[in-house]
Amino acid sequence: MILTALSVKNAKPKAKPYRPSDGKGLYLIVTEKGSKLWRFNYSLNGKRNTMSFGRWPEIELADARKMRDQARRFVATGRSPLNIRGSKSKPALSWDRSFEAIARDWYASKELGWTARYAALVLGRLEADVFPHLGQEDIDEIEPPRLLEIIHAIEARGAIELARRVSDHCSCIFQYGIAVNKCRWDPASNIRSALMSPRPKQHRLSVPPSKFPKLLATLKAYDGDEVTKLALRFTLLTMVRTQETRIAKWTKFEGWKAIRLCGDSVPSE
Repeated sequence: MILTALSVKNAKPKAKPYRPSDGKGLYLIVTEKGSKLWRFNYSLNGKRNTMSFGRWPEIELADARKMRDQARRFVATGRSPLNIRGSKSKPALSWDRSFEAIARDWYASKELGWTARYAALVLGRLEADVFPHLGQEDIDEIEPPRLLEIIHAIEARGAIELARRVSDHCSCIFQYGIAVNKCRWDPASNIRSALMSPRPKQHRLSVPPSKFPKLLATLKAYDGDEVTKLALRFTLLTMVRTQETRIAKWTKFEGWKAIRLCGDSVPSE
């Protein structure tokens, strides 16, 4: 039977403790002395766990249900909801104040203005490097040293540019949180001076026009991999970016004409 506020209030003690259930893992323990304690059962990584939500009437039925739903969201993503409780004197974190909740709201507000590829890239960065560490923390309580710890972990992998981009994403999320009254400041703005600087880019020497014929002759005489040879010739003839050549698929070409363009002669009509 689903509990109601009245049934919780009228639950009387018995000779032994009993457990009226509200469903989805939430239930009330009524002790023989009349205490009423909220509990939540869940399974994570194949193990059954129990979480305490506090005592009625300090925690009403509606509050307990919100805490249950929040905990179920964390369990659904493979994370322990015990981490959101903090100390016993600290109330459970409301989902809509967590960093992940605010980050996903910010992402939803920007997604339509981005390409699908870039949107997936941003979300992937957050889900891989930020949410597992900061996702379930109150966005208003995240301090610069805590955020810097996450960014330094990315830098330690040698991903210096990625670390800077993730820091920028976090800054945008905090700025969004300020706008929607979920946090008061942007700790990402205080760690910029502590970020590692990327190595200077080493640009290849350009080919002057006078040496371009020799380059084409050398390329024609190249006896290495045929795909490499054709890809270089295609890039020179079309002036596309090298990355676009490398990741191009046959479906991007307009029939045999574009493919024959890589050969020794351009076909006539």
